[in-house]
Amino acid sequence: MKTPPIKILSETIKNIITDFETEKSDRAESKQDLGIIYTPKIIVEYIVSNIFRIYFSDLIEIEKLFENANYRNDIIENDVLSEILHRKLRNLTILDPACGSGRFLISAADLLFKLYKLINSELSDFEIKRTIIEKNLYGIEIEKQACIISKLRLISWLFSSKEIPLDINRIIPNDLKIEDLNHNINKLNLKINIFQKDFLLDSSSNTYEIIIGNPPYIENKKIKKSVYKKKLKKRFSCAYRLFDLSIIFLERAIELLQQNIGCLSMILTNKFLSADYGIKIRELLIN
Repeated sequence: MKTPPIKILSETIKNIITDFETEKSDRAESKQDLGIIYTPKIIVEYIVSNIFRIYFSDLIEIEKLFENANYRNDIIENDVLSEILHRKLRNLTILDPACGSGRFLISAADLLFKLYKLINSELSDFEIKRTIIEKNLYGIEIEKQACIISKLRLISWLFSSKEIPLDINRIIPNDLKIEDLNHNINKLNLKINIFQKDFLLDSSSNTYEIIIGNPPYIENKKIKKSVYKKKLKKRFSCAYRLFDLSIIFLERAIELLQQNIGCLSMILTNKFLSADYGIKIRELLIN
């Protein structure tokens, strides 16, 4: 029996992602310099489910919604509440400002998909997933290869929904290098909001309802470019004394968080809670 194109695509992308993450993990020096740490799936899922629980707590109990059929039916049959929930889902924007290979975005996508399916059975799985990718999910990553991997992960997730006609070589020719994939991805006529840029120095003022992730932890002495360090000190109040880079990610994320309704969850070391350089970020969090 001939293997379906969708399965070939999924396996091809899975292999590319695995090779990429393995190579990055094996390159200890590069990993250390860039502050790269790949977050275990169980931790990613915990962070995402917890932030969703908090964000939707004014309307529903997320865990109860999935586990209790009576509660779920009550929500679905309440037209007013269902419409409010649907509107909140449509307008929800989620950002991972250091998205790497897209683990947090995929976990958020899975949970969003479950919520959409509960309140809108008219759309196909493919249509729901396309909406999530184009309207709900945003990622920023400074490294080009990681950006492409994030896009591939979302593409694989999208096309896993159902069997649809697909020319696999149109997206990933057998001899194509990862650096050249971006051009082929653009042929899909799919808006993927993954951007290669420096989150800290980007001037965008777009705000988000949810910001999640595991920003790079780089100690002050390992921020090697003095010009870059000076730019951070000029731009951010929390770039104080021997600051580490993750603190600046936190300050920038707070700037882009929707006022009053936004939720933020990031993996950080607890060093800033007691270190001298953490005074400014502690003041910001308290205020």
